[in-house]
Amino acid sequence: LPDLNVDLSAGLQLGDGPGSPPRLNIDGDIVDDGSSIFTASTDEVWQPLASFPTFSLPPLSGRVILDAANSTFQVIVNNTEPFSASFASDLIHFSDGFVNVELLPYQRSSGATPNLVVELRGNAQVGGLNGFGANFGGLLNTAEPSVEL
Repeated sequence: LPDLNVDLSAGLQLGDGPGSPPRLNIDGDIVDDGSSIFTASTDEVWQPLASFPTFSLPPLSGRVILDAANSTFQVIVNNTEPFSASFASDLIHFSDGFVNVELLPYQRSSGATPNLVVELRGNAQVGGLNGFGANFGGLLNTAEPSVEL
């Protein structure tokens, strides 16, 4: 059989109501004998929780990797700009937030739960202007399993 190589460029819109994610831009190559790698990104700020209008996610970018040889897929997503959020009338304010989420190579036919690595870091101001500030960071790895704060 001849090799298959398809160039894909598309947009995907999942829902159109409040809290729906922005259009996902997808670009990459589909190959039948190796790894198909797609870049994915959004161009807009996303407010996923209507009940928390002060929480929004900046544009996101990432990769989706489909490995034909091992029948696995992997997803990596992170924000392209820092995010911020305020809760309880600015009693707690997060700023300069960064998140990276990675679904480690996963074989759907295995029936196992996919492993994730999630990293989060940023700054917090607690108690308003007269309160205190703190830097925070953490890493969750379900493959090891481990948590670092």
